Amino acid sequence: MTFNSSNAGKYEGLLNTDLVFEALSKGIAVEVAEINTNDWTVLNPSSQLNFADFFSGFLQFRAVKRGEHFEKTLHKNKASTAYSEFLNLDPKGNERYRVGTKNPFIYVLVKRPIKHNDGIFELREFDIYKEQSLGVLGQIVDRQKAPSWLIPAIYKARNAYRNFEHNQRLEDLGHFASSSYRDYKRQYGRKN
Repeated sequence: MTFNSSNAGKYEGLLNTDLVFEALSKGIAVEVAEINTNDWTVLNPSSQLNFADFFSGFLQFRAVKRGEHFEKTLHKNKASTAYSEFLNLDPKGNERYRVGTKNPFIYVLVKRPIKHNDGIFELREFDIYKEQSLGVLGQIVDRQKAPSWLIPAIYKARNAYRNFEHNQRLEDLGHFASSSYRDYKRQYGRKN
């Protein structure tokens, strides 16, 4: 049985382990209880279950039957945000990113000598190309006609990558092991 948002509210029985993982991967809430009890709780990231518990035979699972939850899940799936990540640098030193919602594409940022002056401030120092095949640039992406999620998604992935690079350089230089950094952390450390 394939498990999706359209049949989740209609499904009344218990779920086997495969359906539990499939439901969770699709954003559908799953409840768990010990065998022969009626003490159901929703699985969430803070649940105290490990992987072996799913196959132990001491737990039972079911889909959450609250209709409003499934409407929210269905709406969330329809309006899902773009997935984005930095891949690597191509042989010319251009940055490659995997971006998309369902079937991600690879986009390449090529540095340009003059910044774009089109009112879109994110990534204005780059031309964005959609990669046709490995190492072969396709057409340039028209920044005005690009999907509304594309440029912010690439920008977010680029910032994450640049922050990682910056922190890696600091670590390589020994900044985080220095006495001045330890003193700073002691004085201005995390406040709860």
